Amino acid sequence: MNHSFNVEIAKKYGMEKAVLLDFFYNSLTDKNQDDKTVRNGKTYLVYSVDVLSQLFPYIKKKKIAQLLREMENKDGLLLSGQFHKYDRTKSYTLTDTAFNLFK
Repeated sequence: MNHSFNVEIAKKYGMEKAVLLDFFYNSLTDKNQDDKTVRNGKTYLVYSVDVLSQLFPYIKKKKIAQLLREMENKDGLLLSGQFHKYDRTKSYTLTDTAFNLFK
C-alpha cells in the first residue's frame, strides 16, 4: 500500500495527520471501498485503532489514537460515531472543513 500526503495540509496539521487525512479522504471517495456505513446522511469508515495501526505500521498505536482524538476534538477534521450495538469500534468521516482541504 502506498501512503501519501498533501504538503499544505502537513504544514498546517503535521505529516502524520496529513497521511491519515489522505487515507480517509481516498477511502471515503473510493466507490469500491467496503468498510463504509451511512448514518445521518454521512458516509463513515469503520476502522479500529488496531486496524489503522496495521495499515500504518510506522505510527505507533497510541499515537494513532491520540491523532484521531486531536483531529476530532481539537482540529475539527473528523466526526466519529459508534453505530454497532455490540461493537465499540468507532466509525469516522471527514468534516466539511477536512473535505475542503482537498479542493
